Order: sequence, then structure tokens, then C-alpha cells
Amino acid sequence: MNSWIKFAIVFFSLFLDFSLLPYHGDSDEKYEQDFFLIETLLNKFELLEYNEYPYWNFSSYLFTEQNLIEWENFFEKKIESNAIQFWLYESKLSEIDELLFSLENKSRIISKEVKWNKNDFHKYPQKSIAFFYYLGFARRNEVFTLGVDHWSYQFKKDNTPKPETVNIQNQIIGGISLYKNEKFQFIKERYIFQLVRLYYFNNNYKKSIQFFKKHFLEIKLTDSMKWRTMGYAAAAYTNSNKIGTANYLYSQIYANSPILKNPAYFSFRPMEEEDWQKSLKLAKNNEEKIVLWYLFGKHFDVPRALKEIHTLNPNSKYLKLLLVFAIKSKNYSIFENRIWYKDYKNPKSEKISPLNDKHLLEIVISIVNQDRVKNKFGWKIAAAYLNYLSLNFKEGDHFLESAFKLKGNVEVFEKQYQITSLLGKLLRMDSIDEKLEISILPEIKFLFSKNKNISEDSNLKFPREWVRRLLAVWYARKGELEKAEWIQSGIIEKHFRNSENIKKMVDFIEDNNHSPLIQVMLQNPIYSYNDYLLLLAVFYSLEENLDSS
Repeated sequence: MNSWIKFAIVFFSLFLDFSLLPYHGDSDEKYEQDFFLIETLLNKFELLEYNEYPYWNFSSYLFTEQNLIEWENFFEKKIESNAIQFWLYESKLSEIDELLFSLENKSRIISKEVKWNKNDFHKYPQKSIAFFYYLGFARRNEVFTLGVDHWSYQFKKDNTPKPETVNIQNQIIGGISLYKNEKFQFIKERYIFQLVRLYYFNNNYKKSIQFFKKHFLEIKLTDSMKWRTMGYAAAAYTNSNKIGTANYLYSQIYANSPILKNPAYFSFRPMEEEDWQKSLKLAKNNEEKIVLWYLFGKHFDVPRALKEIHTLNPNSKYLKLLLVFAIKSKNYSIFENRIWYKDYKNPKSEKISPLNDKHLLEIVISIVNQDRVKNKFGWKIAAAYLNYLSLNFKEGDHFLESAFKLKGNVEVFEKQYQITSLLGKLLRMDSIDEKLEISILPEIKFLFSKNKNISEDSNLKFPREWVRRLLAVWYARKGELEKAEWIQSGIIEKHFRNSENIKKMVDFIEDNNHSPLIQVMLQNPIYSYNDYLLLLAVFYSLEENLDSS
């Protein structure tokens, strides 16, 4: 009977939570690995731009969807969307030519496949003939662009003509003729794009630039053609070693085309100072200069760009976006691989790798002290945060105190203030005792609050985990292993794999004589009291102490 009881306890515990032997790692959930909340600086519109950029997972469907909508509007939505989609992306060149012949000759004798998908094009012969002439021309050009141009990614290779059947020189000559004779402005603009692109793929960068300069201002109806055409012109300038002009064009694309932000950003190239000055001279106004400085900052020199943008417009969204970029790009190396709690005995383990960027710090402080920005709390708390990361505690305290006076009742400001204050206190501490517990208790209470807006805020996930690891390390170094285990389970490897130590853990939880800080942590467990009781029962059964089990 006892064997059956033992078997039942062990067997069913496997289905409950046998991960309690014990380990608790980070989940797969993605979150920012730092203490800075971007909402502190960015409003909802700027936040949307920040979250959408860069498009790491480039979606070619954005191009195809936009293109489809534009052609639907060209036909005044009188042609069904699925029909236009078929002809744009699924039809074969032979089918395009067949329907074009039918339209021009007013013939209804066409194959079943084409008839099935023609959908009323005969009712609008002028627009339809222009559409299919352009489509046939564009489809032939895909021989040169398929697999290179993201927009053409959706085209099936089976629908593209064989390379040996298309000559790029003939396509250029034919395209110029089609462009000159085209009556519909909407399609005329698309021929301009196609020709700039054809010259580019023919490695005739000079002609590509010339055609762009001569005809670009004719593109007035569709923004997509405007910025895509400019993109190939910029690439032609790059290949002609005219980097200053190319970077200016890329900055214009970045600022005006959400879909092309990513390629424009990554096409912005390194340059000599002479090229950079040429880019700036091409800018028509301060806003264009700001975009150039923003891209320059992200690629090369954040502090210099912050200073210049602040001079041009202290309340530009790009100034805030660049500060967020600076903070986030530095944070990863600062917090990476620090506070490895299983290595708590190592005296050389550091809380962070301190920020070492005096130039950035000087510029941020200078901007704060000039007092020209509207979001004064955001900049002051950023200055406090960066100073703490640099281990400049006196300066950090100064800006933290200034920020406190400005936070008001704004929820995100309160969150940022509390976690910045806590970070500043913890970074200057090397151990923990009751006196130090009291000093950090207000911020700990806030960070581990049961308030729904705080407890469910994923932005606070990393601060909670980092604080847990640090506190656990300090308690473990003092030999207070039960405190360490409760705060961050698994810190002492294999220690809680016998009934004696697990019993000490249960006794610790049951003890009513805890400091206020530990009481807060007892209310915020990784594993619960019942979990440890279960684990104790399992080990008692393994030791054949079935009565206790």
C-alpha cells in the first residue's frame, strides 16, 4: 500500500508543477531590456512611428495592396477588385496580349481562362486598352527586376517572360514611345517610373538621372510613383558616386513614404564631410535639414545631430525620436549579461556595464538646461536616467528632483520617475540590510504594486526581473538563502533538492516576522507557498517519509 501511495504522489506531482526542481528563466515574451519607457518622451503619434520603424519584417504586400487600390481608383471602382488583382499579379503575358487584342479589335473570341477573368473591361475600352498596354510593358520589365525590386516580389516567376525574349534597349525605346503617346496622366506617371528604373538596371545611371530630373515634376497624382521613382534616382546617384545628392533624396523618401522608410534608411550611406555639406545645402527648409540630421545621427553621430536638431527646432519629433534611439541603443550593452544570479558568489559580477558616452551626456544636459523643449519632464528624467547609468549619482539626483516637481498626475511620468529613482538607489548600493531596505521600500512597493495599470504593464517586466535578480544576489551573499530563493527562484543551484532545505523554505514563508520589504516580496511570488509544500511532499515521498508526505 505504501508503495502505491509513494507512486501516486510522485506520479501526479509530475502533472502539477515539477518545474519546481527549481528553475525560473525568462519567458519568450519580448520586451524592452531597460528602465526607460518611451511613452515618457513620445506622444501617441510619435509612438506609432517609433513602433512601425524600422520595418524589420518587410511586407511586400504593402506595395501590392497600394498598387491595387490605385488601379481600382483609376477604373473608378467599376471593375471588380479580384479581376484587377488577377491581371496585375496572376496573369500570364500571353493572356494580357490576348485580351489586349480582343479590346483593340472589339472581338469577344478569347480563351475560357481569359474570358473568366476579363470582368467588364470591354465596357471601358479606352482605359482598359491603356491599362493592358502598360501591364504588358511592365510585365516584360519584370525580367530585369524580379527578385530585386520588392514591389515585384509577389509576381510568380512562371508568369514572367523568359529573359531571352526581352531586350532592355528595346524596352527603353518602346517605353519612351508609350510615355509620349499616353493620354492618361495616371499611367503616364507610371511610365516615368518604369523608364527611370530601366535606365538604372541597364547600368546607365547618367540617363536614369537625366530622365528623372527632366520628368519627375510631372508626377503629381500618385505619391507611390513619386517616391519609388526617386528611390531609383537616388540609387543612380549613389552608383555615380554623388553621395550628397543621393542621401538628400533618401531623406526625402524617408520622411514622406512610410512603405519606403526601411530601404531609405538603410540606403543612407557613409560620406565625407564635403558630401554631407552638399546634402544640407540641397535642403529647402529647416524641416528637410532636420530629417537629414536625424538620419545622420542614427547612422553616425547622435550627439552632434541632437545639438543641430535642437538648434533648428527644439520641439521637433525627430529630436525626441533620436533621444529615444540613443537611450535604447545604449541600454542593451549596459544591461546585457549583468546580474547573473547563479553566479552570485563571484565578487567581480557587476550590476551594469556603465555608460561611457560623455558627449551624449553633455548634449542632453545642455538641451535640458537651455529649457526650450516642451516636454520638460521627459528630458529631465532622461538626463537623470543617463547620469545614473554613467554612475554620476549627484547629477542624477539633481535632475531626478527637478523631474519630480514636473511629473504631476501623469501616469507614465509616475512610472518613469519611480523606476528611475529605484535604479539610481540600487546602482549606488553594494549590499542589502534593513536600513537599505527602508530606503528603497517606496519604489519597491510601486514596482510590485497590485494596481492593474502597474502590475500588467509589460514595460515594467524587465525592471521587475532585474530588481529580483539583484536583490536575490545580495541576500544570497549574506547567506539568507530562503529570501534569495523566494525573490528569484533557482539562485542556489541544487540547494532546494532535498527535504531539509525545502522545509527551511516553508518555515521561512510561514514566519510572520518579516521586514516590510520582504512582506512586499512575499505578496509577489514566482512560486507560491503551496508550490513549495507540494515540492516538500514529493521529496518526503522520495525519502519514503510517507506520513510527512
